[in-house]
Amino acid sequence: MSMTKPNLHDARLAFVGLIIAGVSHEFKNHLSVTKELSGLLDDLLAMEKDALPGRERLAKITAGIGERVAAAAEMASHLGRFAHRMDFPLSSFSVNEVVGEILFLARRFARLKNVALEFDPAPGLPPLHSNPSLLQFVVFSAVMPMFDHLEKQGAVRVATAAAGDRVRIAFHCEKIKAGAPADLSPPIPPEALQALHAERPPVEPDKDGIRAVLLLSPIPPESGG
Repeated sequence: MSMTKPNLHDARLAFVGLIIAGVSHEFKNHLSVTKELSGLLDDLLAMEKDALPGRERLAKITAGIGERVAAAAEMASHLGRFAHRMDFPLSSFSVNEVVGEILFLARRFARLKNVALEFDPAPGLPPLHSNPSLLQFVVFSAVMPMFDHLEKQGAVRVATAAAGDRVRIAFHCEKIKAGAPADLSPPIPPEALQALHAERPPVEPDKDGIRAVLLLSPIPPESGG
C-alpha cells in the first residue's frame, strides 16, 4: 500500500493532538504527585498529637503541593492561549509571545530527549500581522526533529530579531551529534510557508550553531492568508 504525504490540514491536526497529549501527560504527573503528597499529609495528621512531625516537615509537604498546583495552572494558561490562537486566522500579535507559548508547550518533548529548549526573545519587536496558529505549527515543526540530532544535555535555542519590516527566527543548536546534517529541520510544508508569507533561506553551520532560519513578512490585512 502506498503511503501519501499528509496534507497541511492533517499535519496541523496531528500537531494539535500532540500538544494536547503532551499537556495531558503533564497534568497527570502533577495530579499524581499532588495526590501522593496530600495522602502523606493526611497520614501525618491522623497520628497522635505527640507523634506529629515538626512544623518544618509539614511546611515542606504543603509547599510541594503548592508548587505542583502552580505548575499545572501555568500549563493550563499556556494551553488556553494556544487554543485561542486559532480563533482568528489573521491578527496582529507579538511574535515573542506566540513563539514563547509554543516553546513552553514543546519543552516536555525536549525533556524526554534529555535536551533543553531555550528562548531568546529580542526586545522591542513590533506586532506582526500574520497567522499566529500557523506560525506555532511551523516553529514546532522546526524544533522537534532537532532534538534527535543532539547529544544528551544538548540544547536548541530559538532567537527572534527584527529584520527591517520582517521578523527573523533563528534556531541555534548546541552539542550536535557527529555526522548531523547542516540543516537539522525537515522540509516544512511549502503551503505553510506560503500562507505565512515566510521564507526559509539556506544556512551554513557557523560558530553560533545556527541550523535553521525563518524570515516572516507581515501579511496585508486585506489578504485571505
